[in-house]
Amino acid sequence: MDFAVGAALARLRPALYAGASLLWMRSEAKLQEDLGLGIPPQDLAKLQLVAPGLQAEYDTRDNDYWPRRGSLATFKSNFFTSGLGSSRDFQRYVAAWSWYGEVRGPALVLATNLNAAWAAGDTPFWILPSVGTGRNGLRGYTQGRYRDNLMTTAQAELRAHTAGRWGGTIFGGLAYVAPSAGELDRASPLPAGGVGLRFRLTERHPMHMRADYAWGKNESLFYFSVGEAF
Repeated sequence: MDFAVGAALARLRPALYAGASLLWMRSEAKLQEDLGLGIPPQDLAKLQLVAPGLQAEYDTRDNDYWPRRGSLATFKSNFFTSGLGSSRDFQRYVAAWSWYGEVRGPALVLATNLNAAWAAGDTPFWILPSVGTGRNGLRGYTQGRYRDNLMTTAQAELRAHTAGRWGGTIFGGLAYVAPSAGELDRASPLPAGGVGLRFRLTERHPMHMRADYAWGKNESLFYFSVGEAF
């Protein structure tokens, strides 16, 4: 896969930003072995995808790295169109909302997140919304194992921190995937939970190295990264 993406947002009012984006992608997907999944042959061809888009966010957090108060709402859309040279015509949307609040002063914070992604049109299987993918992804699931036209997640995390550089978290969540919103109530729940360790990298900014161990429905995964999951 080769791709390039650019976006520009302007502040419309305090905490509210909106703007446009443009994405270009050239890709080719192949199967290591045929498992009888019924993947359309056109999804395995070489594709060129071009998508203008719209983005918006509303951010009242007191800190980008380790927020203790406020919320963050984001919306992103991409419109893949043959009129601009794209091989397929489809749309993809992602919306998320996170809220943060102190439980017992700055040493203990509750963070919650709601996330939804949906696709419409002639969408290649590998770009369908999937559990565990990207920012706000539900930990505990291999990316791409559960995917469909619609994906929703809800999760919460309790974050504790010492007076020094160390901290820890405990988290849990639930996800669903379905062909459409009308079939979401018949989808199987995908629960997850886990624990994590945090180490503050700099004295000036509360940016953390994180190590998380999460349990999903049929597997468990270890995560090592910089920055919080949401």
